[in-house]
Amino acid sequence: MRNLSDVKLGGGGRKGNNGFTLVELLVVIAIIGVLVALLLPAVQAAREAARRMQCSNHLKQLGLAMHNYHDTHSAFPPGSFHDGAATALAALQGNGLSWRVFILPFIEQEPLYSNFNFSLGAYNKTVDSIANYNLVQVRGGRIAGYLCPSSEYRNVTHGSAVPPGASMNDMQAGHYHGINGPIGAYSLPEVGASLANRHLRYPEDRNIYTGDNYRGALSSEIGILMYGTSANMSQITDGTSNTLMIGEITGGTCSLPGAVSGANYDKCFDGASWIRGTGLAGIKSSVFGINIIGTGNYNEIPFNGFHPLIVLFTLGDASVRNVSDRIDIHLIFRPISGREDGILAAIP
Repeated sequence: MRNLSDVKLGGGGRKGNNGFTLVELLVVIAIIGVLVALLLPAVQAAREAARRMQCSNHLKQLGLAMHNYHDTHSAFPPGSFHDGAATALAALQGNGLSWRVFILPFIEQEPLYSNFNFSLGAYNKTVDSIANYNLVQVRGGRIAGYLCPSSEYRNVTHGSAVPPGASMNDMQAGHYHGINGPIGAYSLPEVGASLANRHLRYPEDRNIYTGDNYRGALSSEIGILMYGTSANMSQITDGTSNTLMIGEITGGTCSLPGAVSGANYDKCFDGASWIRGTGLAGIKSSVFGINIIGTGNYNEIPFNGFHPLIVLFTLGDASVRNVSDRIDIHLIFRPISGREDGILAAIP
């Protein structure tokens, strides 16, 4: 007869092991790592797609604001303007302010617009030695619609754009710039700048002026947003759906070798406050291609962005297009930058 003490309960002669071995743990970690590696690019792509859509919406709203401004004033605002202008639109121009200031009432920013004093003179000058600056008065005025959410460059980088009493961190840069017009040869080969060959090039102002006529070097004035003057719909003879009006300069090429020029970013980023309109601060000439670094000429910073392979533009009809950075500069990009050059080109 068997003793009950000899009967083994539990069906086994050894204790069960409920833990992971080191090899099993490493396999699980490896699988999780692979899944994260596969999912992270998809998550980042989805986030960038959302940011690109938001940027596109910003440009759409700016295009609509431009049209509402045109409906009110029978012309688009001046793209960029120096102080002291004696023109029929002097009440709306002057003070070195950009087109972004003039459209504030049309993007639901009437309170901010009311802070500007258009009789003060230049935007960053004193009046009778009193620190009464347009820029200081709106210091801290951040407008999300003037920034591309994909860009990491949001504050002013140019010291000349900051008035006394403020710092670069106080001032918000502007990412969206008006199209001043094309500069350079109509087509390859480049024919140079001699007078004999000037008829083969877009019209250009190669002088550097001072005072009321300050532009800096190279300006064509055949875009929709020009220096010191206003265009209207009737002057866009190439068609509003074929002509660029606003584009991105968000610093997307500042990581390329040789992009940063000294303390400023004139090869890849404008760096001025969205308020500033002195010279071509609020607008740029179309000289180079898209998503490349420039030569350091502040007026010719190439249009660029953080969106992969494209830059967003608003056209004259207020529509927004993704323009590939592979676009042909001579046959397409320069022609669609001019409102009345007579060269019709379709945006791919």
